[in-house]
Amino acid sequence: ISAFTKCLLTFKFQFMLADVAINYVKDHSDYTFYSYDDSISVCFNYKNIPADKLCTLLYEYAELVIGFGIIKEITFVRLVTINPSNTKNDILDLFKIIEDFVKNNKNLF
Repeated sequence: ISAFTKCLLTFKFQFMLADVAINYVKDHSDYTFYSYDDSISVCFNYKNIPADKLCTLLYEYAELVIGFGIIKEITFVRLVTINPSNTKNDILDLFKIIEDFVKNNKNLF
């Protein structure tokens, strides 16, 4: 396999992982989707919780490290599927971690 082919396969895999995340967000009504469909950057909110607060608490409680962004005064969680060692299950687990954290820490929100 050539270096170009490896790069192309990695690129396609990153989009496949993004599709997993995009479909999850779109299929679950507690999420709001802000991205484009054809992107490795998946932007969303969960249960209308301010994204900066959610991301900070996930980090402070050592649950998850995920970033947030702001565009046109909308703050959102930003997942970028750039890590080629991630799997579909890793992406789905990320959402479970977020959901379980919010469910088990309602007093923080």
